[in-house]
Amino acid sequence: MKIEKLLVTTDLSEAAEHALPLAASMAERFGAEVTLLTILDYDADLPPGVLALSAEREQALKQEVRQKVKAQLEALRARHFGGDVRVQLAIEEGGGAAQVIGDYAREHGIDLLVISTHGRGGLPRLLLGSVAERVVRSAPCPVLTLHPPAEGDA
Repeated sequence: MKIEKLLVTTDLSEAAEHALPLAASMAERFGAEVTLLTILDYDADLPPGVLALSAEREQALKQEVRQKVKAQLEALRARHFGGDVRVQLAIEEGGGAAQVIGDYAREHGIDLLVISTHGRGGLPRLLLGSVAERVVRSAPCPVLTLHPPAEGDA
């Protein structure tokens, strides 16, 4: 299997960030291009009632959120990827993160998808579901899932 395009997903959490060093190492080793993808779900990302504002104000707030998220992605790129690795930043919109991730991978010919789990188990996982699990089941390419280190592990 040749890995030329690597997709790394992040929800910008600490748990998701731990996958980036491995993704960077793989990209260097295989000479792969990396896309660092996050998904905006405005219903979840904006405070309640905001979308009841005027369309103009709503667009301004959405643009502000996009700019902040882009700055966070740029910081992740600078922190984890060396100058030899080509890294694109992608911000997609919509609910249903697993579907958006799968669609993106399909549309862009991704060879390997890297996603971090949040390490939830038991009732929280049952109630919240697992985006990573849904991605594994529906992705058009191989998926590497990484579990965050346990507290106290380094």
